[in-house]
Amino acid sequence: RDDRARPVNRAAMRSRVVEAIKAQPGASLRSVAAQVGVSPETVRLVRMSLSCAPDAEPTPSGAGRARAAAQQRPPWEDDAALASCDAGDFVAWFDRTSINEQDCLERVETLPLGRVYEIADEARRRSEMWMKFARRAEARVAKRA
Repeated sequence: RDDRARPVNRAAMRSRVVEAIKAQPGASLRSVAAQVGVSPETVRLVRMSLSCAPDAEPTPSGAGRARAAAQQRPPWEDDAALASCDAGDFVAWFDRTSINEQDCLERVETLPLGRVYEIADEARRRSEMWMKFARRAEARVAKRA
């Protein structure tokens, strides 16, 4: 509708941007964008995500992501104390609600611009809920001390 081309495969586009940035680390956003055929903002977001994890390759999708998750098992997954607690499904719930920075950086590019503020408000609300959860969990320990 707006005569703009959008990538069909975002992972492939991101990989091309990563390669161009690694080949010319000092290149401007515009020159990399022109070379790869994306917007300078896309190059900026990819560059920012690379600066968070300098040696990281683009995150695999699908089966590759599941394999990577299996290799990086959280320490609480095999914790006997958590497995035997009254809320036996805690570990499963905690894992279901897990997010990581790389996923967030990739997904922020896919948000429809008309919904950015609603999504940002919901993200803040969820963040506040996690802060309340953390404070209440720590308060349980403080009561016993």
